[in-house]
Amino acid sequence: MQTPLDIIKNTMLSDLMFSNEFEKITRIYEKIDSINSYSMDFFGDNDYIVYSHPLKCINFTCAEGGFLHVISWLYVIYIDNKKSQENINFLINQKHLYPPSNGFDFKKHKRLVKRIRTFLHHDTKERTKDNIAIENSTQIWFQEHCSFVLPHNNTEWSTSLSKLLDEALLFFNIILAMITNISSDPHKNVIISQWEISITPFSLYDVTQIVRDIAEKKGFKLESHEFCKKNYNSWMRDLKIHQSQSKEKLIQIIYKSLDDISL
Repeated sequence: MQTPLDIIKNTMLSDLMFSNEFEKITRIYEKIDSINSYSMDFFGDNDYIVYSHPLKCINFTCAEGGFLHVISWLYVIYIDNKKSQENINFLINQKHLYPPSNGFDFKKHKRLVKRIRTFLHHDTKERTKDNIAIENSTQIWFQEHCSFVLPHNNTEWSTSLSKLLDEALLFFNIILAMITNISSDPHKNVIISQWEISITPFSLYDVTQIVRDIAEKKGFKLESHEFCKKNYNSWMRDLKIHQSQSKEKLIQIIYKSLDDISL
């Protein structure tokens, strides 16, 4: 089965309309593959550390379309894929592993990807606090890179796409450097143990589905998503106390919270 990197490598970059951008995308895939090559050493398996999400289109017909594809691609890698998100979050919180002279703001970059993707793909016209923050962050970023709060033409979109890929490439360069640092760290086993503990076996979406099922069985009327957002971290902490972090154990913990509500 071909990997996303194989597909791009089998495509002549000279045949692509945005060959410079695809060269950067290729380098990002190479960094992700290098990061994932440490999985056996760290965790004893060949699973991924960072999700190598396939880019849906490998020949953009316009820079705006390319930007929309790339922002969604990065969103899946950074945020939408739960395992990839948790691994990245653990690493960016290990500041002692940052390479020297690194001033890159990981969290700001991730937050921007999420906000720009939301701004471009969803309706943010309602003037809520979140929507205003999304719009402001997006417009400031575009203003810095193409001199407008939103690109107007292909050249401005192309400049923005190139800058976005530069930031993403720097992001993965530093993540790879951190992974390399862990592999040679005298306390590697301690770091890996902390890393494994940081990973939760259930996403907020998984937990929300479980709560909806339980609430329905108990005859509760409950705003499941908000209830789960409020209690998710607490439930995950409780779950990690147990040797078996199973769905059955999680259900027991959730039942206790719902029983407390009904008392």
